Amino acid sequence: MAVKWLIAVSCLATALLAFAGLRTLPPEGMPATVRPYSYELLREGARNLLTKGAFLLRPLAVASENRTLAVEQFFLLEQRFNPRDTSSRGSRVGLQQPAEFLDELASVGREELRELVEDTLEDQVRAILAEQGLAFSMPLSGITFPFPPVRFTLQTPPSLLITSPRDRIRLRAAWLLSSNLRPEEMAAIEEQTASGSVSALVEPLGGLAVYPSIVRRGDALRATLTSVAHEWIHQYLYFYPLGRNYGASYEMKTLNEMVATIAGKEIGEAAYQRFYARGAHPPPADNPSATRLAAGLNRDLAKIRRTVDGYLAQGEIAKAEVYMDEQRQLLASRGFRIRKLNQAYFAFHGAYADSPAAVSPMEGHLKDLRKKTGSLAGFLRLIGQVGSPSDLANLVAR
Repeated sequence: MAVKWLIAVSCLATALLAFAGLRTLPPEGMPATVRPYSYELLREGARNLLTKGAFLLRPLAVASENRTLAVEQFFLLEQRFNPRDTSSRGSRVGLQQPAEFLDELASVGREELRELVEDTLEDQVRAILAEQGLAFSMPLSGITFPFPPVRFTLQTPPSLLITSPRDRIRLRAAWLLSSNLRPEEMAAIEEQTASGSVSALVEPLGGLAVYPSIVRRGDALRATLTSVAHEWIHQYLYFYPLGRNYGASYEMKTLNEMVATIAGKEIGEAAYQRFYARGAHPPPADNPSATRLAAGLNRDLAKIRRTVDGYLAQGEIAKAEVYMDEQRQLLASRGFRIRKLNQAYFAFHGAYADSPAAVSPMEGHLKDLRKKTGSLAGFLRLIGQVGSPSDLANLVAR
């Protein structure tokens, strides 16, 4: 219990720091017609923090030895009723749980179960972080926990309004918008924001590194663990030059996202392998058909990005935009539905290391550095000192 209270105090301190920083980030430059859709970041953050605090004061609804079973049951139900991630669908439908556990779970409400699942995944990711040397040890206490403490909530994250120049692919501005916007609202916002020189896109986010972080509900367990770790990496890096300079330039945003992607995958996969992929609960079988389709989409998007870059380099903006729309329709005919494919789409997705839209050489440099440092903690502390693209160039040169 003492550890829980200590973590709760640390969470409050982290949230106060986060809120203090957010007060300096109003939606400056957001078009007036779009402001009614803006996301109430401080209000939602405070509500989520209070919800997490209230959970710590309640007794667990499920015995501690059954918490991993509860997580599996929750994600099984989520995939049945809200199947966003279909890569492992069907392989766990026959999951057999002990009868006494199912009786225990029957009295737990769905939202109460969600809070229990969040707390369990937080503990599991926390254990991996401690193993990786990313935890803080309090002198003379024997208490070890990562800072910031791992705290997240499963819900629908806000959307993001992204703009890019039409004559090149580069993030120009980004503003948080409300969750669950209807397609017609997204289209109207894009039309109101775009101009002769600006491309606009409204894109739902997969997560947001506020505090507690927001992780998209409806993804499979493996993807959720990776997202939890990804958002925590952003929070961790805030205390280093790399994270504090996230918004300094497009290159720094790209660098932050690529570091979080590489480290988040490593931590999330370690947590999945430790708690869910062994013993009586084997991992879901691979879906060869889904794997081939995903690989095909990645190849197509990478080719489209290279072609668009070529058109824009020659000043053929209209030709690039016609090409992107034709390719979007072609992808849709093959089952890959992208609502809008434009310069802003590639500007946003190109910042992530695992995206076929990415063309930055940073990913290769970061993976080389990760191998050379030996440990994840060493890698993050080294790359965390990078405050500018020139710092990265100097680090790579050394």
